[in-house]
Amino acid sequence: MMDRRAFITVVGGSILAAPLAAESQPPAKIPRLGYLVLPPLSEKPSPEREAFLAGLHELGWVEGKTIIIDYRSAQSNPELIDDLAEELARMKVDVIVTAGSNALLRAAARATSTIPIVMPGSADPITEGFVASLARQRDGKGPPDPRAGLEAT
Repeated sequence: MMDRRAFITVVGGSILAAPLAAESQPPAKIPRLGYLVLPPLSEKPSPEREAFLAGLHELGWVEGKTIIIDYRSAQSNPELIDDLAEELARMKVDVIVTAGSNALLRAAARATSTIPIVMPGSADPITEGFVASLARQRDGKGPPDPRAGLEAT
């Protein structure tokens, strides 16, 4: 049978050790988003990028705190698009957002078949050959669900 002194020692030791155990747990992974554009990025976000960031914020995402955004711009040079899309794929971002042209979407699709690609500006993704249907795609391409796999905490 445990006496009072042993009981207090065990409980007290557990209380003191709990913060150490909590500190040793790995931090939660912060999702990475790859944002691919053709025009140069400016300090002041374009209206499209501003709307995108506002939408993320409405969903609880804060750039630099709860989500990391890796921006890649082709600086208006279409010849750079494929290399930039491949760079984002090598970085293993959690999702790629193509902002602007179908050339960006095609480059992202060539660069990866496993990373989801969000295509906010495609008028008819079926006719353009980006997706087979508007149902959730198994190949990572399709209409965006802004919360799919990225739940803010």
